[in-house]
Amino acid sequence: METEIAQLKQEQAEILERDYRTLSRTYADNAKLYHDLHNHIEAIYQCLVQGDTEEAVKYCRELREPVQEIVQTIWTGDRAVDYLISSKISMAEQKGIRTEINIEFPRNANIRSVDLTAILGNLLDNALEAAETAEGRMRFLKLTIRRINAMLIIKAENGCGREPVSIKGEWQTGKKDAAFHGWGLKSAETAAERYEGTVCTDYKNGVFRAAAQCFVFMENGDLSVPDGTKLKMEVPSELIPYCPYCHKPMSMNLRADETFVEDEGWHKAARRYEEFLRQHAGQHILYLELGVGGNTPGIIKYPFWRMTYQNPKAVYACVNLGEAFAPEEIAERSVCINGDIGEVLKQV
Repeated sequence: METEIAQLKQEQAEILERDYRTLSRTYADNAKLYHDLHNHIEAIYQCLVQGDTEEAVKYCRELREPVQEIVQTIWTGDRAVDYLISSKISMAEQKGIRTEINIEFPRNANIRSVDLTAILGNLLDNALEAAETAEGRMRFLKLTIRRINAMLIIKAENGCGREPVSIKGEWQTGKKDAAFHGWGLKSAETAAERYEGTVCTDYKNGVFRAAAQCFVFMENGDLSVPDGTKLKMEVPSELIPYCPYCHKPMSMNLRADETFVEDEGWHKAARRYEEFLRQHAGQHILYLELGVGGNTPGIIKYPFWRMTYQNPKAVYACVNLGEAFAPEEIAERSVCINGDIGEVLKQV
């Protein structure tokens, strides 16, 4: 774990340093341009006086290049993010990568600049690296930022010159020094998780997509929903995760049918749980059930009832909105609270 943290910090430091150098170089070019402005004006004036308009236009075009790198900004209202996007667009243009930017950034998103920069910087860096290997119409980068109800979507799409490699569900870096690379998506995921979000990736027909979703919270911690709208309780199609192996839509690992996965990690956890129960059999135990419904009661609810019944020293507690109850056989050793878990915890 310590090694992974060190590698992640190294990757973040490299990204920040590279972006800082890019912006510093652009600003330095800008400063030189304005310092020599009177000389440039004189040169253009002499071209026009002598009737050499073609040379004057060429001169002006050369002067515009460093200015455009800063002026052509896709505004989000966050300076650091705006500068980052501008620098990435400039890098794409220098490499002959076609860009398409669609941004509808919400006001008062309450997402820290450092987290937005981590998400955007990593997604765009990966997209640029892959798009650089593509040719023709596949040499493109598309960035979309928009809000869907209480969710902020940041999606980067790019063409690929070769199919990315995925091992055990993780995309592998194409860089030679793999030990200190390939952490971009992990860094973006870490930032998204601070807002109860995640990062979904997909590759299909030569196009790689990475979409980060972050919930937008108000200062009091409530979800921020635009005025006049309601939560649809639907998942946008572009956020449905796809299997990196067969590229089919994925679903949650629920014990609902024969597709439930019991892998090595699941069995290890099951053994730890069984060992814990064995070591504490017959002791004073509180079986605390939070929000378990009737969908799969055989996993938690029924075993808790049974173990409480078998152990006279055990107590069963349940907090559930609309489904807080216990069998008569253990009613005297049960505490059932019918209410919202969040509200109950605030009052404890």
